[in-house]
Amino acid sequence: MNAQNIVATLVLFCVSLGSLAAPSIDITSFSAASGVQLVGSATFANAKLRLTSSQVSQRSAAWINTPQDVTQSFTATVNFTIAGPVVSGHPTWPNGADGFALVIQDDPRTPLNTVIGGSSDELGYGANAAEPWTAIRRSLALTVRTTVFQKIQVYANDDSPYLRFTQSGGSPIASPVAEQTGSLGTILGTPQKLTFSYDAGNQALTVLLNNASIGIDAAPLGASLSSIVGANTATFGFTAATGGGYATTDITAFSAAAAVPEPSATLLALTLLSARCVRRRMRGR
Repeated sequence: MNAQNIVATLVLFCVSLGSLAAPSIDITSFSAASGVQLVGSATFANAKLRLTSSQVSQRSAAWINTPQDVTQSFTATVNFTIAGPVVSGHPTWPNGADGFALVIQDDPRTPLNTVIGGSSDELGYGANAAEPWTAIRRSLALTVRTTVFQKIQVYANDDSPYLRFTQSGGSPIASPVAEQTGSLGTILGTPQKLTFSYDAGNQALTVLLNNASIGIDAAPLGASLSSIVGANTATFGFTAATGGGYATTDITAFSAAAAVPEPSATLLALTLLSARCVRRRMRGR
């Protein structure tokens, strides 16, 4: 292969990478102009998305209005804070109650302001006893569960409106697709960063907390994300809830973009060969 063909191959490779669809979200300031649909108790507060505040029995959801492509690899980053919990009588709740979830869904309910699950441990994602048919369907959820759970977990719900986390009452109890090794630890009051990476080729996911491994590393989903949500595009957003205890939960920034692929051995060899050919031509002048 001559130098001209090598360069052409590299150009075609780069063009093909650029043409891949992937989520494209970059929100650094939340307001009515940020393209987010609020549901339930969710509000905008000081350029933050406030999912829950210091009140019991809240449930909330916030959906980004533009559906995103989920057929390709991507990385999503959530910056959040949890503060001000009420833990009276619950000394094992160092992070308040009850947590939140990053949710990717193609729930059949419309419009978006009707898509919300139950309160308390259901995090606005699963169904609860009062409304046992409200679980968010055709979805994947990355949950930060506080109270007695103190763990980051990933759940999938292909199409059950009855899915629950706790106290089934005849409804199916969800089992996590993947979960953190060990405990969440005390994260109260300090800014946190959650990174969720989806590998479309291997149908696997990796979750980091503050850039560190929590034991969810290339965990297999068992199916593609598009198969789980039942579509090539899906809505990204957040859900949260409180019960008898509470905490103020704020999302301060959220982004999702195409994952940068690792260079293959072939590409690396082509790149090195191309550079070598260019150096030879330069010397021959």
